[in-house]
Amino acid sequence: MGINFQEVSFAYYIPRKKRLPINFILRDINLHIDFSGEFIAIVGHTGSGKSTLVQLMNALNLPTTGKVIIDDKVITAKPKFKLKNIRKQVGLVFQFPEYQIFEETVLTDIMFGPKNFGYSLEEARERAIEAAKIVGLEEELLNRSPFTLSGGQMRKVAIAGIIASDPQVVVLDEPTVGLDPKTKEELLLFLEKLNTEKNKTIILITHDMDVVGRFCKRVIVMKKGQVVFDGPKNELFLREDLKETYNLDYPEVMQIMRNIRNKLNIDLDVCQYTAYDAYCELKRKLGDKNE
Repeated sequence: MGINFQEVSFAYYIPRKKRLPINFILRDINLHIDFSGEFIAIVGHTGSGKSTLVQLMNALNLPTTGKVIIDDKVITAKPKFKLKNIRKQVGLVFQFPEYQIFEETVLTDIMFGPKNFGYSLEEARERAIEAAKIVGLEEELLNRSPFTLSGGQMRKVAIAGIIASDPQVVVLDEPTVGLDPKTKEELLLFLEKLNTEKNKTIILITHDMDVVGRFCKRVIVMKKGQVVFDGPKNELFLREDLKETYNLDYPEVMQIMRNIRNKLNIDLDVCQYTAYDAYCELKRKLGDKNE
């Protein structure tokens, strides 16, 4: 089971006069995403279609042409079934959490998803409290207005509201933007734990290539509304034309390793994404005498 895009194109507006051209935001997208165990980054310049793509994953957008198949349910421009169950399976956290927070208290906001998907009030409350614990929200925050919280806390509320409904896939649009380093690290480690221990598929839209290097396994690169690369991160980062072809930077530690390799003219495995891993690779190649 998973999410399948088959020849999907998308436009926000279709001219009534057929002779007028259609401004497609996405063109001819073919993708398969498993329901469990994937950790995917979607990268590309602003305007490349990243946010539009993920909104097709839980039917906030509907394909203009082609079809998106989610758990054997075929979604076209005019679906013939209710989309609520799709949105339970694929949860989407927007870049700005205030866009999806609207209840009077943190607890009732987190409860909204489970209640909307048919859980009783007591079940929704239990799920909300458990989700708040999972994301690290202190109990004393649950009765506060979510709009009195910090940006990092609001993002945790938005994520808790999604995972309280136990989706198979969690999609996050630029989740680390505006967060201080400590909160950013906590959030990413939480997502990694959700991926490895709960076997959830995590999909991140991000411009932060250090995040891609450390946490993601697969990278989808968008350019001008099309998928121009889809594969393992090492395969992408070993491309010498990365900047020229995709307008992407290398992760910082990998860039340092590339510079050392080129300056010393030695055979290094440059696909290292933390300082410790880079140190181990240099020690392996150069020996203890060069510490």
